[in-house]
Amino acid sequence: MTVMSSTARISNEPGRKLCTREETRSLEDLGLFEGKRYELIEGELINKIGQKPPHAYAMQVAVELLAEIFGAGRVRCQMPVEVADEDRLHNEPEPDISVTREKPGAYRGSHPGGNDLLLLVEVADTSMRRDLKVKPGLYARAGVREYWVVSIKRASVIVHRSPESGKYTDVREYVAGDSVATLSSPTRQIAVSSLFSE
Repeated sequence: MTVMSSTARISNEPGRKLCTREETRSLEDLGLFEGKRYELIEGELINKIGQKPPHAYAMQVAVELLAEIFGAGRVRCQMPVEVADEDRLHNEPEPDISVTREKPGAYRGSHPGGNDLLLLVEVADTSMRRDLKVKPGLYARAGVREYWVVSIKRASVIVHRSPESGKYTDVREYVAGDSVATLSSPTRQIAVSSLFSE
């Protein structure tokens, strides 16, 4: 396990047109995204289509393990979560996995936000920079108590905890040979190596 530092949000480059949620929904209504999946992060539309086999494998294993711990009804895959008021105009993330406090019926009228989320997980392959530089700030400002990045390239899990003043103050990396447990179920250990091989 390695203790890591968390980085603040990246700044926007001059001359770029940032999308809002409203604009994105208008484009969806026009059918421009038909057959495609995007998430809105810092005003950019990020293509969510396509997963290499190691990404798909890690995600499936993580979903199965978290469903054993929390129950399948509380584990969501690639569904929107709510961010802090200050971030809502230009952000609507869809983390690979989220674990909610309540079962699905509680979120019929709105996406789960910080107080509703026990854990968010991103499986990072090509998205590593965004998952480690941008999303921690989004999730910390929303009050999400725990955020994991499952790094395919490093075969590790980077665990972010203790959100304070818009950033996570406790960031640690767990590697092969380590086990990690969620804050919400500290006795149920997950072997890091199980996410990358049988």
